[in-house]
Amino acid sequence: MPILHRIFLLIGLRKVQYPTPEEDIFNVAFIKKNFGHKLSTEIIEAFELAVTGKLDVDVKHYDQFTLPYFCKIMDAYRIFNNERILATPPPKLKEIAYQMTDEERLKEIKEWRKKDYDFKILPLYLYDWILKYSLHAITDDLKADYYQRAVRVHENELRRNFELFGEKQPYANFLKLKANNFEKISDKDLSTINNIFKRIFINEYLKSN
Repeated sequence: MPILHRIFLLIGLRKVQYPTPEEDIFNVAFIKKNFGHKLSTEIIEAFELAVTGKLDVDVKHYDQFTLPYFCKIMDAYRIFNNERILATPPPKLKEIAYQMTDEERLKEIKEWRKKDYDFKILPLYLYDWILKYSLHAITDDLKADYYQRAVRVHENELRRNFELFGEKQPYANFLKLKANNFEKISDKDLSTINNIFKRIFINEYLKSN
């Protein structure tokens, strides 16, 4: 069943209120462009949480499905998810890593290569392991390329949050920082870009043959 039709069922939209085929095509294109980084399971979870009252959002659709309505639900889900992550005590990954044998670490890396994962949840300890076992060489040229890509990913995320959710200041601050060649980059931005860099490195290895 197409994801939009599953959403229509969840929010109680009647068939006579469904978008037209032309509207469906436009809606799908918009969602792919602006929410293509989200898994279909995440989008469905967002609407399940909304209709069960677990998101701080008005779930009434007023007999129609619109893109502003979709964005409103996804924004509430983003806030909920961020709070959920902050409220979940992180596992003591370093302690776990120290207890693992080389064989166990290599096995976990191999298992990640088989997974259909979300880029954003790639555990950063894989970066250290991949380097430790020399599984993916990092040249100066590759490092420069990965950092450039990390900056673009971070900028695109800030731009998306501005366009969809009105979060103007973080995006404006970043553009100003970029125009000044990152001379006064904040610890927060630097940490975010470094983590994206590591996930790009991890992803490149996991997807390689």
